[in-house]
Amino acid sequence: MYALFPSILVLLSLAVVMAWLSIEHVREGQVAVLSRFRRAHRVLLPGAHFRIPLVDRVEHRLDTVGRSLEFSEHAIATGDQNWQVDGQVYYQILDPTAAGPELGNLEQTVTLALQHVLPALLPEHASASNDEFNQALKDSLNERLRRRGIMVARTRIQAA
Repeated sequence: MYALFPSILVLLSLAVVMAWLSIEHVREGQVAVLSRFRRAHRVLLPGAHFRIPLVDRVEHRLDTVGRSLEFSEHAIATGDQNWQVDGQVYYQILDPTAAGPELGNLEQTVTLALQHVLPALLPEHASASNDEFNQALKDSLNERLRRRGIMVARTRIQAA
């Protein structure tokens, strides 16, 4: 009987450690991408979640608010004219489950949307005020990014 005691103690300790490792906590205002076998498996919202130890890993932890993309001297070609664009785009994750595939590369997703929208908007709003241009840019970006769970809150873009 006493010979089994160390084995039982080791097994109980192992069970406690495995139970502790199987709980993943995500803070309020954050999301996490859980990967299984190095492939994105699901998006974890704030709260406590169960995961399989040694199989599931948290790949990314991201704040859902207050994200920004800054760039300077970004070249945009529009037909016969080249533009130099400087500024910032402020965005947030509105729907983490819709943004799931994009969570690992949010900056690239916003940059690609910006590169797609700017060539059409720059010539169209060349004579408009900076505020009008930024409002039109924000609306166009939101039209492209909302279905991906991303919302642009504000843009501060200057083109020359």
